[in-house]
Amino acid sequence: MQNPRCLAAVLAISFLFPVAAPGELTFDALLAESGIVAGDVAMRDRPGYDSKHKVVIRDVGLGLEGIQERFPDLDIVVVGSSAEAMDHAHSAGAIVGYCDADLIAASPKLTWVQVFSAGAERCFESAAIARGDVLLTNMQKMSSPTIGEHAIAMLLALTRKLPQYAAAMQQGHWARGGQSTTGMTTVDGKTMLVLGLGGIGTEIARRASALGMRIIATRNSSREGP
Repeated sequence: MQNPRCLAAVLAISFLFPVAAPGELTFDALLAESGIVAGDVAMRDRPGYDSKHKVVIRDVGLGLEGIQERFPDLDIVVVGSSAEAMDHAHSAGAIVGYCDADLIAASPKLTWVQVFSAGAERCFESAAIARGDVLLTNMQKMSSPTIGEHAIAMLLALTRKLPQYAAAMQQGHWARGGQSTTGMTTVDGKTMLVLGLGGIGTEIARRASALGMRIIATRNSSREGP
């Protein structure tokens, strides 16, 4: 079945590119941009999966109006709170946007949980997820470029002393030279240590390298780095 796969892509596109025009970013383009690869087992082939069960989606302002019409063969419910999601727990086959342990425990037909964040450690409070009975997927590949850009923005803010300048501006101070530039430095030629060269770490390293930095990194797996 292609629909759950395409639905996940539509949600990812809406989450990351809320101002994109319809059709501006295709499913294939999203895969190429993010580096996502297909898993060994399709969702349709996992034990207990049934397309007739509800897909419960948390509304976080993604503009999901009309999504049911877009996927007419799926029973999609968009909810605004975990309490509202609980009302549909008994018939939910997939939950998008929540990994609340009580909600998952109340969902006997559940086979898949998708969270909007990259971090998913809190989701293992659910026994069903910890045992592997419910598939857990996150937004690591989707969020990595955005978080990578933010990390570089923070790096440049610190090396160029932007917080100090912003505070001085609010106080009406516009000093130039002298102490105002003490401690200011460039990143070109500096060394960056990335602790955890996963999806996010790799995107940070890629951007830092483009700025002329030397990158060293650790990785808690046997995979080779770029």
